[in-house]
Amino acid sequence: MVTVLAVEAAKLHQVRVVLEDGEALIDKTVWAQYGRPIGEELTDAEWQYILEYSAVYRAREKALYYLSLRDYGRAELISKLCQAGIERDRAEATVTRLVESGLIDDRRYARMLAQSMQTRKLYPKKRIAMALREKGFDADTVQEALFELPDEEEQQALELLRKKRYNGASDRKQRDKALAMLARYGFSYAVAQRALMLREEELTEDNA
Repeated sequence: MVTVLAVEAAKLHQVRVVLEDGEALIDKTVWAQYGRPIGEELTDAEWQYILEYSAVYRAREKALYYLSLRDYGRAELISKLCQAGIERDRAEATVTRLVESGLIDDRRYARMLAQSMQTRKLYPKKRIAMALREKGFDADTVQEALFELPDEEEQQALELLRKKRYNGASDRKQRDKALAMLARYGFSYAVAQRALMLREEELTEDNA
């Protein structure tokens, strides 16, 4: 048996529970449901249950908070929970339950990210694949997301040149700089060359 000596407010929706032989941070909601008033006793089994349930509850609440801000993939959310101080095994178990409940869907999220990167950031498929892998998506999920994207890399590169205000091959340095920029984005040399030609044709027509 252990006796509750003190219960003090702590940060992050927790209370500090002081016992005869130590103390622990417990989620406020869990303590309100399972705790005891100061001076009363808990069995060892009851105290261990409170400790475990508080850890599980905190991990789930933290995960749901992150998901309320934006979508996450499985691997990305596990990493985020670990950064917040959740033990890796518990983070993995928490996220697995969220996957099973349908709150996390890697394939759906990867498709959404891929579409956004193509249309808003004008990334080519090569760079999209790299970005998705960096977020922890497996190879099959990445390939599925890329498969659904239209092949529009010339138009993407052309739009990027417009956004960067490339105004034509007035000198070799400017053209080389534009090619280097497109290469950094992940466009192939052939696509970059074609986009430059299309942009220069546009500018010629505008100035005619």
